[in-house]
Amino acid sequence: MLPYLLLRRLLSAFFKFFVCDRGVLDFVVWVVATLDYPRFISSLCGRFLLRLASREGAVYLYADRDVLVKRADVPASFVARECAVYGVLAKYFARCRVNTGAVGPAGAAARVLKCVG
Repeated sequence: MLPYLLLRRLLSAFFKFFVCDRGVLDFVVWVVATLDYPRFISSLCGRFLLRLASREGAVYLYADRDVLVKRADVPASFVARECAVYGVLAKYFARCRVNTGAVGPAGAAARVLKCVG
């Protein structure tokens, strides 16, 4: 995670915004869902990472659980846990929400671009 954060910090010095696959918020959700440890969010490390996530201006890309279960090679219970954590944290840390299950890739990209201006 550290090289990723350093690279993003370096790139943010040159670009107003950039698009990437994952962010700090994704890492926090992954830790909580993988370890089944919701108290991570209130830990020192979790609070630090969420403070970083608040500066990202992330766009929350989501889909219905059934769609995600078909897309991923993980148990449905894990997808449900991730969706629950994302659902709560996205309310506080995401700039906007885009349902990727309702539109194709081009439609999702158009909605993301509209969101970031």
